[in-house]
Amino acid sequence: MNKILAIDTSSEACSVALQADRIYFRHEIVPRQHNQLLVPMIETVLAEAGITVHDLNAIAIGCGPGSFVGVRLGLGVAQGLAFAAKLPLIPLSSLQILAQSAIASDADDVCITVDAHMGDFYRCHYKRTGDLMLPTEEAHVIKNDGTATISQNQYPNAIDALSLAVEEIHHNRTVPPDQVQPIYPRGTRQWKLADSS
Repeated sequence: MNKILAIDTSSEACSVALQADRIYFRHEIVPRQHNQLLVPMIETVLAEAGITVHDLNAIAIGCGPGSFVGVRLGLGVAQGLAFAAKLPLIPLSSLQILAQSAIASDADDVCITVDAHMGDFYRCHYKRTGDLMLPTEEAHVIKNDGTATISQNQYPNAIDALSLAVEEIHHNRTVPPDQVQPIYPRGTRQWKLADSS
C-alpha cells in the first residue's frame, strides 16, 4: 500500500490525512490559524503512524481554488516536504476534494459552488465514476446573480483527497514539486483549472 500524506488548507478548515497501515487524520475549522497548526498536525499524524516523511510515496495537495493565503501556505509546506524527502506531489482541485465527500452519501453527481468573495463564486459539476467524483466541465468563476446555492459549513477534507490521490498514483500522474501551481482566478472572469481527472 502506498503511503500518502494529503493536505488541504484552501478553506477555513486545516485538514491533514495520512494513509499508512490505516488512515490518520486531523481536520479542524480554524480560520486564520492554519500557519500555526498545519505543521504540528502533519507531525502528529506521522508520529501516530510511526513513520517519517521519508517513508512516504507522495504528498497530495489541494491547490485551490480558495483562500489565497491558505492555498499558498498549504502548497508551500507540501513543496518543502517534497523537496526535502525527494517526493512527488499530487496536485488536486480543492473543489474536487469537496465533491469527493458526496461519495459517502451515494450521490451520482454534485455541483460544487464555493464563495469566491467580491460577488463571485467558484463552480464545477462532478459525476460519479466508480468510487470517484470526476469533473464533467472545466471549473469556472460565475457572478453572483442571487441564484447560486452554497452548501454551508462544508470544507474540503484531506481524507477525501486520499481517494483521489490513490487514483492519480495508479495512473502515474504525479508531479515534481517545482511544477505545481496554485489554482485561483488571475484577474479574469475565466480561468483554467489544472486537469485532475
